[in-house]
Amino acid sequence: MTVASSSTRPSSSSCSSMLSSLLVYTTTREVRIHEPSLALAYYACVGLLMLYIILGDFVAGHAYQASCTLVSSVDTKAKGQAIVENLPGKTVLDASDLVTSTGDGFFAATSLRTTQQLMGTCAGVRTSEQCTVDGDCKAGAMAWSGEQTGKCVDNPSGTPPKTCEVYGWCPGEPEGEAGTHDVQGVGNFTVFARINSRFECDGGRTYRYTNALGSEPTPGVNLFTINEMIEGLGELDAGMDVALTFAFNCDLDRGDVQKTCTPSISTRRLDNVDGSTLSEGYNLRTVTYGDSISWDNRTLTKWYGIRVRVRTVGRGRRFSASETFAHIGSGVAMLGVAAVITDFLLMYVFRHRAQLYELLAQRKVLVADATGSGGTAEEITDDNEQPLLR
Repeated sequence: MTVASSSTRPSSSSCSSMLSSLLVYTTTREVRIHEPSLALAYYACVGLLMLYIILGDFVAGHAYQASCTLVSSVDTKAKGQAIVENLPGKTVLDASDLVTSTGDGFFAATSLRTTQQLMGTCAGVRTSEQCTVDGDCKAGAMAWSGEQTGKCVDNPSGTPPKTCEVYGWCPGEPEGEAGTHDVQGVGNFTVFARINSRFECDGGRTYRYTNALGSEPTPGVNLFTINEMIEGLGELDAGMDVALTFAFNCDLDRGDVQKTCTPSISTRRLDNVDGSTLSEGYNLRTVTYGDSISWDNRTLTKWYGIRVRVRTVGRGRRFSASETFAHIGSGVAMLGVAAVITDFLLMYVFRHRAQLYELLAQRKVLVADATGSGGTAEEITDDNEQPLLR
């Protein structure tokens, strides 16, 4: 028996038609509508977008420039003389006594309290060390003022009446701000700020802001008084924590940056001053030992004052062809929003929109002529080969 098989092979004409359907480029149909209000709306949107791109993006936003980070170092030096009364007499102190340099700024003392202490036993001074009988005190336990001896003794200050006896530095430092002495004249101390800055996109050159107006310290630029720094920041009672900020925004295309770029200078108080926190202001303690060998006596000093943290922030800008062309491209793409807004007006606000819906549903095109009172409309069928309708 002979079995015959047959197969269906695609004809050359079907392959050609498939290839022809793939090798087609389709464009959108253009509809020209003679409606002055729509045309004005379109060109108004284009104009507004152009203004935003040119003025907002390029002029104000410097879109033609690339930004780079600021690397800087800050150093401060203070000078001045101040007076402290009743310590025990009048004492004149200078910046070396009252100003401590830190890594990011400085601390200037505005009041102080000293406590002369010896190593030995004495009554505790804190309310947490209050007692009524010896049983309330545990020998060997560490308390605020030192190591408890197990005895409950009278407190010389009277508040609280009796406290646990301790072994440590005696007498203990009193609570609160009792016994502090104000330092008069610290606000007139002058502070010189030396700032060295470098922008990553400026070829590694160092910009010394302190030399911008010459080699001399200049008030308001790199030389300030402490009173100027804290002006308007509130009361100084228990000290304050302040941030002094130099903000740079430099155009590196403008020649000598050292002369053309001036930072904005601002101060802000960092500590809480509304009384809602456990601790406010700023203070620190230092000790001075009377005998460096035995260490059996010392002077404990608690300093209240102004902690100033100096910092620099900002950026540099330099022309960049890539940034310029990228923003031009995005601006051109943004102009397409004008067509979207005009199409919205055409579909939902245009007075011939009902006829437009009907003709579009029939896959036909509306041509409106608004030169007359009511306008005219005519239908152009799909068989019409004219690409531009008038």
